[in-house]
Amino acid sequence: MRFSLSAAGFAALAALLAGCNFAPDYHRPETVTPESFKEANGQEWRSAQPADALTRGKWWSIFGDADLDAL
Repeated sequence: MRFSLSAAGFAALAALLAGCNFAPDYHRPETVTPESFKEANGQEWRSAQPADALTRGKWWSIFGDADLDAL
Protein backbone atom coordinates (compact mmCIF):
# COMPACT_ATOMS: atom_id res chain seq x y z
CA MET A 1 0.00 0.00 0.00
CA ARG A 2 2.86 2.36 0.74
CA PHE A 3 4.18 1.94 -2.82
CA SER A 4 0.87 2.95 -4.39
CA LEU A 5 0.62 6.01 -2.14
CA SER A 6 4.06 7.30 -3.10
CA ALA A 7 3.38 6.54 -6.77
CA ALA A 8 0.14 8.51 -6.57
CA GLY A 9 1.97 11.39 -4.89
CA PHE A 10 4.63 11.34 -7.57
CA ALA A 11 1.97 11.33 -10.28
CA ALA A 12 0.23 14.30 -8.66
CA LEU A 13 3.52 16.20 -8.38
CA ALA A 14 4.32 15.46 -12.03
CA ALA A 15 0.86 16.68 -13.07
CA LEU A 16 1.35 19.92 -11.14
CA LEU A 17 4.79 20.56 -12.60
CA ALA A 18 3.57 19.83 -16.12
CA GLY A 19 1.38 22.91 -15.94
CA CYS A 20 4.27 25.22 -15.06
CA ASN A 21 5.75 27.41 -17.74
CA PHE A 22 9.38 28.38 -17.25
CA ALA A 23 9.85 29.89 -20.71
CA PRO A 24 10.54 33.63 -20.98
CA ASP A 25 7.84 35.90 -22.34
CA TYR A 26 7.97 36.22 -26.12
CA HIS A 27 8.58 39.66 -27.53
CA ARG A 28 8.30 40.18 -31.26
CA PRO A 29 11.65 41.38 -32.67
CA GLU A 30 11.87 44.83 -34.20
CA THR A 31 12.30 44.74 -37.98
CA VAL A 32 12.76 47.46 -40.52
CA THR A 33 10.50 47.01 -43.51
CA PRO A 34 11.23 48.79 -46.77
CA GLU A 35 8.71 51.18 -48.27
CA SER A 36 8.57 49.05 -51.41
CA PHE A 37 10.48 46.36 -53.24
CA LYS A 38 13.34 47.50 -55.44
CA GLU A 39 11.48 46.28 -58.53
CA ALA A 40 8.64 48.67 -57.72
CA ASN A 41 10.94 51.70 -58.03
CA GLY A 42 11.01 51.64 -61.82
CA GLN A 43 13.57 48.86 -62.14
CA GLU A 44 12.59 46.02 -64.41
CA TRP A 45 12.76 42.33 -63.72
CA ARG A 46 15.70 40.51 -65.24
CA SER A 47 15.38 36.97 -66.51
CA ALA A 48 17.85 34.40 -65.31
CA GLN A 49 20.67 33.58 -67.71
CA PRO A 50 22.01 30.12 -66.79
CA ALA A 51 25.40 29.18 -68.20
CA ASP A 52 24.88 25.43 -68.25
CA ALA A 53 26.35 25.11 -71.75
CA LEU A 54 29.79 26.38 -70.63
CA THR A 55 32.43 23.81 -69.84
CA ARG A 56 33.43 23.74 -66.21
CA GLY A 57 36.89 22.22 -66.56
CA LYS A 58 38.61 20.64 -63.57
CA TRP A 59 36.79 22.58 -60.87
CA TRP A 60 37.88 20.10 -58.19
CA SER A 61 41.54 21.10 -58.62
CA ILE A 62 40.97 24.23 -56.50
CA PHE A 63 40.93 21.98 -53.40
CA GLY A 64 44.49 20.77 -53.99
CA ASP A 65 43.66 17.20 -52.94
CA ALA A 66 45.55 14.39 -54.71
CA ASP A 67 42.89 11.81 -53.73
CA LEU A 68 40.16 13.93 -55.28
CA ASP A 69 42.26 14.46 -58.42
CA ALA A 70 42.70 10.68 -58.69
CA LEU A 71 38.97 10.14 -58.86
